Amino acid sequence: MKLFSSFIFALIIFTSCKKDEAAKRSSKELISKQSWKLTAGTQQQLPAGSVQDIFAPMSACYRDDQFVYNANLTYEGNAGVTKCSPADPQVFASGTWKFINSETQVERITTSGIGVDTIVFSVMTLTESQLKLKATDSGFEYILTFSH
Repeated sequence: MKLFSSFIFALIIFTSCKKDEAAKRSSKELISKQSWKLTAGTQQQLPAGSVQDIFAPMSACYRDDQFVYNANLTYEGNAGVTKCSPADPQVFASGTWKFINSETQVERITTSGIGVDTIVFSVMTLTESQLKLKATDSGFEYILTFSH
């Protein structure tokens, strides 16, 4: 019985240490830990128009795209394993990123690939396993959910 109690105590200590480590990670560490894949997305025409799922009709070749936010504040959009066309570049967008407004927003500046552009995303969720961003563009609100 003592051995079992010791095992349970050790398990509780180990688990709580893991939670403490995760809680101490900075936003930069969480976003740059590994690549993100889009797992859900919606589009809503503003003001208060109907919400459309933009992920469900998406081709499989886009669903495995990876978005990488590097710790050195560079980012890339990578076509993943399945390209839509063999002639498509593996890295379809790259540039820089940074947190702004007390880490409530991510500013992403694309400098090559799909066009030079600056977009600001509001960070709705950033955890070990989920990144949820919101952006407004041309009268539409987009909510994009990514996971590892």
